[in-house]
Amino acid sequence: MDRPRLGGVFYSVQFERDPRDSIDYIVDVLLPSDMLGISSSELAAAIDAALLSAESLTRYDRSEYGLSDETLRAFLVALRTRLAAP
Repeated sequence: MDRPRLGGVFYSVQFERDPRDSIDYIVDVLLPSDMLGISSSELAAAIDAALLSAESLTRYDRSEYGLSDETLRAFLVALRTRLAAP
């Protein structure tokens, strides 16, 4: 998994019980302002790689809720879908 590229994304959802609640903020605010230091196409590629990986995403979870691998993968799928939307 591309930890450096996804680090900002995981950091930005650390206080969310459901990280999908942050998708609009990530796409509409963080990406355009370059606060993540990654383009939308680079982020999409990093998400694709993470979703193909068998590695558990829980080791990158910094949330106070202890999000499951399933929850984190669902978040990445939803974020990837949003990135692909026109």
